[in-house]
Amino acid sequence: MQEKFSDKRCSFESLQRLLQSQGEKGVSRFASYSYYYAKDILNGRFKKGEEAILKSPDYTLLYMKDVVGKWVKGEQTIIQSGCPQITFGYAFNILKKRFERGEKNILKSAEYTISYILSILGKRWVEAEPIVAQDSMAAYRYAKNILNRRFELGENKIAENPYSSLWYARDVIKGRFILGEKIIIKNPDIALEYADEIIGGRWAEAEADIAKDAYSAFYYARDILKGRFLLGESLILKSTFAETYLDNFVSVHDWKTDGF
Repeated sequence: MQEKFSDKRCSFESLQRLLQSQGEKGVSRFASYSYYYAKDILNGRFKKGEEAILKSPDYTLLYMKDVVGKWVKGEQTIIQSGCPQITFGYAFNILKKRFERGEKNILKSAEYTISYILSILGKRWVEAEPIVAQDSMAAYRYAKNILNRRFELGENKIAENPYSSLWYARDVIKGRFILGEKIIIKNPDIALEYADEIIGGRWAEAEADIAKDAYSAFYYARDILKGRFLLGESLILKSTFAETYLDNFVSVHDWKTDGF
């Protein structure tokens, strides 16, 4: 019987009831009860329940983390699980170092691959780069924190995410990321930030989209144009920014000629 990890499956009260009715033999039938019995009552190893624990990768990891530490049989369960999350958890929480036997599991997930690289390896991992390149944020983090330069293999994926595109331009390229501008433009607030931090001024190509959002349009006028933003003006004037906009950017002459 393999159980999925959930604290709700085993309360302290239900564990006590099981102990009273069936003793350790009853407890040992379940990975969850065996783990909590070892951790919370015995404060040590519960060998009778280890067979059940080993059938659950989740409880095997918890049992090693909270009770026994490194455990050969448990490590084999972790490897056989094929689960990136559990395998990374074992490397990070138990071994606290590289776990080469489990890297095949970790490489199934870009998220856990980049976490493994950043928290365990701390250096370039060439074999993992095709996996990292499959996730926009993983690729950005790899370029910024490991390579300290552009990560061309991951740029197509980075360019699919407006946030990773902005951050990649700012933190890695330290200039425009042309490939990512198409997705950035579609997000007015990010386009505003890109214009401010990367372009360093007016970004004509993005203005039509920035004008679709009152917040972005107002701050584009205030911080980038430092004056009226005609394309976004109608929306700004329907928003809570209207009074501030009129007071700061519309002159008396404009009031008269434009019919405010």
